[in-house]
Amino acid sequence: MSPPGSRYRPDVPVPARVRNVLVRARKLELEATGTARRGAHRLMRDVLGGAIEAGYSIEAVAACVQASAESVRGRASRGSWLAASEVLGPLGIRHDTLARWRESGRLPSERVGERGELFYASLEIVSALGANAPPHS
Repeated sequence: MSPPGSRYRPDVPVPARVRNVLVRARKLELEATGTARRGAHRLMRDVLGGAIEAGYSIEAVAACVQASAESVRGRASRGSWLAASEVLGPLGIRHDTLARWRESGRLPSERVGERGELFYASLEIVSALGANAPPHS
């Protein structure tokens, strides 16, 4: 069951661009070693949370990362923020794409961290990835 006021869309498949970011975050998580593991786990939780907040079903998100719905439900971090360095590097979103999303208003909640780094709401990143996606992409 989805929380009141959510964007839950059980009939909407996860678009390819969103699925690709979920898979990429999962791969980073599985391959991370040493001190990078903590960041990779957090990134995965944030991306899972953004996908669920964007309205994709927990079951569909879980299928993308080959995990159980229970695991995704317990790990997803809703209301999280992604650093620009995470979006541009590990998640593979290009600078020009990010700039286009900012200019179009798809990323209205940009924040600046203590060290001057930009942060974006994970919900907005996932929503921008899924915007204008062709059906069943």
